[in-house]
Amino acid sequence: MPTEEPTNFLGENHEFKESDIIIIPAPFEGTTAYRKGAINGPREILNASCQVEPFDSELKQEIIDKVKINTAP
Repeated sequence: MPTEEPTNFLGENHEFKESDIIIIPAPFEGTTAYRKGAINGPREILNASCQVEPFDSELKQEIIDKVKINTAP
């Protein structure tokens, strides 16, 4: 069963002009020699980012409350 394509990093998407960080998912496979698959990296990183714990135990706060993140299409 196909999974839904992720569209943003950490599930966050703020207005572009207000963002502190812009994630640019740029798939590239131009320099792979041994095994193909690097082109899937950005999609897999976006998928995995949904599993990241947003609470920073050292700072004792939610990271996503401090930084506005937007993901470019």
